[in-house]
This record gives sequence, C-alpha cells and structure tokens, in this order.
Amino acid sequence: MKTLKAFQRVRPYDLIVLQYGLNVATERGVNYESYKKRYACGDCSSQGAFPEAAILLVSVGDREFKDDRRNGELRTMPGVKNLIRYQQSVAADSRIAF
Repeated sequence: MKTLKAFQRVRPYDLIVLQYGLNVATERGVNYESYKKRYACGDCSSQGAFPEAAILLVSVGDREFKDDRRNGELRTMPGVKNLIRYQQSVAADSRIAF
C-alpha cells in the first residue's frame, strides 16, 4: 500500500479499471464466497491508495463450454453467471462502479 500511495503522488489517477476472475469460473461454479472475500479487500486497498480516483469493476467476459446434452452446442458456463452476481456484490459492498 505504501508503494501505491507513493505512485499516486507521482502519477495521480482519475479512474482505475479492474477486470479479473474469468479463470475462476467453472462449469459447475456456484459458490464464489472465497473469491468475494479476497477481492473485496483488494478494492478497499485501491481506494485507500488512490482516494481521488473512481474505481470501475468490469465484469468477466463470456466463457463457453460444449454442452454434451445439446449435441456439443457451445453455451455460457453457468459458473460465469454466478461469478457475475458475486462481482456485483463485491462492487456494491466496496461502493465502486460495476
């Protein structure tokens, strides 16, 4: 955090854009509570180091899988949809834009 504050003095930021999490999503991913706890703290430390900057959390992109029940049709992994809900919650709890 100390390094980030020093960096902020040299190069002030107006906006910080965060995007992470797609590699966490799985076909059967339902509970991302540990992810939520880990990244909620990360957002807080960003706000502490860059108090004047707005922070935007960008949702994960799509991640597909072949659904064998539908003749190998590509579909969005259910875990992606669940992860997005957790990311929305992280953003709301951290009071940052989503």
